[in-house]
Amino acid sequence: MPKGAGRQGSVFSITLASVVGLGIAYPLLTYQAMALGASPQAVTLLLALDTAVILLAAPLAGRLSDHIGRKPVILAGLACGITAYLVMAHAGSMGWLYLSRALAGLSLTATSVLQAYVADRTEPQERALAMSKINGCFGLAFVVGPLVLWATVPFAGSVAALAPQSLSEFSLPSYAAAAFALLAFGLAIGLLKSGAPGAQRPAAHRATPLRQIAGLMGARRIFLPLAVLVLVIFVHEGAIAVFSLWAIQTQASQIDQVAALFAITGGGAFAAPLLFRFARGQWRMERELVGFGIAAIALGLVALVIAGQNPQHASWLLGAAMSALGLGVVLVLSSVQGLISCAAPASAQGAMLGISHGAASFARVCGPLWSGFLFAEFYPSAPFTIGTLLLAISVVLLWLVPVPARQQATGFAASDVRRKAKQMEPSGV
Repeated sequence: MPKGAGRQGSVFSITLASVVGLGIAYPLLTYQAMALGASPQAVTLLLALDTAVILLAAPLAGRLSDHIGRKPVILAGLACGITAYLVMAHAGSMGWLYLSRALAGLSLTATSVLQAYVADRTEPQERALAMSKINGCFGLAFVVGPLVLWATVPFAGSVAALAPQSLSEFSLPSYAAAAFALLAFGLAIGLLKSGAPGAQRPAAHRATPLRQIAGLMGARRIFLPLAVLVLVIFVHEGAIAVFSLWAIQTQASQIDQVAALFAITGGGAFAAPLLFRFARGQWRMERELVGFGIAAIALGLVALVIAGQNPQHASWLLGAAMSALGLGVVLVLSSVQGLISCAAPASAQGAMLGISHGAASFARVCGPLWSGFLFAEFYPSAPFTIGTLLLAISVVLLWLVPVPARQQATGFAASDVRRKAKQMEPSGV
């Protein structure tokens, strides 16, 4: 196995272990918050809190990792994940539950730094595939996590009875999430290589000045993909945030049924890297795959609207809808991150990928708040209906994104590299 493949495998193992807890917690949080007396708006605010923290912390974490190296920043984030799920296990009020989600947000900043770690070690034309594998870990986590939740729910009441003053029926799944976070921390200590601080790196790899980063943000090749990403994540996360409430109200779903549907979402997301392998080496395919992802999300939302109107025939529609949502969001997220990573210099990988995570987190904050308002004030499927219409705007923005020429790691166009090499050949050969 090539060394690069081995390093990527280590990163994917760490990423998967770190986000399985999210796959356990996300379906559970709605029920735990409702047991504590939360309103629908409070539930969606809770689900948006971790992403609000990522919005603020991910760019800072990426910038810090450009200076001091990737590994210490990753370890700090993963340590927050362990604490987050232990707090969740003992949360007796909404305040403690909010604290647990804030800590979970800090832990997820490790993902953007892990992506920068991979970007440091991959060629530009390979980055979208590498990003899709990392984002696919989120999909697999939403298969493994809900299955772990499903397996622990039957025993949760017995565990809570052992210490009714400090434990609840939600404690055992939370402990399982903490165990996966601890596993990720241990894997990161053992598998990741320490990077030299920015001051000790070659000049080409030192952190890019903030003024230059601001200039990169204004370029169409970065700004427009980010705008597409924000709009798509806004719609997608809004739909996912209200899905449990929607399923309870329109389908009378129980927690194990919701967990199974989230697992199907994860399965769709994990299938995305297969499409990236098909597109490997075809630079234009990245933009086309963004369009394919937008179409998949739109079809999933339409299927949910139809399922809400016909609950007696909703089983197969729900499965198809959740699979399409999972596949679509990973296609969009990974393709945009690949485009941004290739457009940014090596010295700004951490900062630019952190900014992309921050932008996505902004959408993840606003999306649930917006969808919670629509759900409460209009009708249950309103977030899905209006979200489908908003995706049309993202298609227009995507059409305006410039198509970059294939580039080598040096930043020159491939044709330029070949021409320079030919000029260096001895005459007469």
